[in-house]
Amino acid sequence: SSKRKTLPPMTSFMPIVSSSLTTLELFNIPSLVWLPFSVQNLNKLEKLKIWYCMGLESLPTGINLKSLDTLSLVGCSRLKNFPDISTNISELHLDKTGIVEVPWWIEKLSRLKWLDMSECINLEILPTRINLQSLSILDLSGCLRLRSFPDISTNISRLDLSRTGIEEVPWWIEKLSHLYSLEMNGCNNLQRVFLNIFKLKHLQRVNFSHCWALVGADLTGLPIGVYTYFPKANIN
Repeated sequence: SSKRKTLPPMTSFMPIVSSSLTTLELFNIPSLVWLPFSVQNLNKLEKLKIWYCMGLESLPTGINLKSLDTLSLVGCSRLKNFPDISTNISELHLDKTGIVEVPWWIEKLSRLKWLDMSECINLEILPTRINLQSLSILDLSGCLRLRSFPDISTNISRLDLSRTGIEEVPWWIEKLSHLYSLEMNGCNNLQRVFLNIFKLKHLQRVNFSHCWALVGADLTGLPIGVYTYFPKANIN
């Protein structure tokens, strides 16, 4: 029997789902409002994709799908609470959801490598002073209400903060020693950039294009070979 199943539009799907499934995909089901608690029985589920189910408002909490590696809830615009269904996730795609806050307990996702929350236009709050040790890719582009520079991992290599409300790149960005790419294109509120490039030895690309409020940037020690994009501003 197949280990993968893509279901047609319906309001109740759990009775026909096999507990041996490894992939479950639910696409564009407007009538889907919640996932039943019985989803916890899918012990072999590795990938759960729920895309553009505009009516989805909640997921069960207090369960742990131990095999789940990838959770993708793209375009579920009514989903406001951060999902808490597995501590073993390595990829979490929450782009275009209605989530307002990333909770402090995200730190328990110790295997998380990729977090995509792009175009979460209601996102305002991130936890501070936590360290997701496995996190390598963080995409918060298009989170217009986000004003604080993310401080959730020191191991990030690719960071996209384009079109956010962030006003300053702080001095402590130097602790992101693995940073390879920093994208902040179109950050209309960005005014100052503090980058001690000497400590960002892996940095290859920085993009501050279309940041028209940017009045100054300290790029002390910028090595040759780093691709940089700036508006016409006072760059030191």
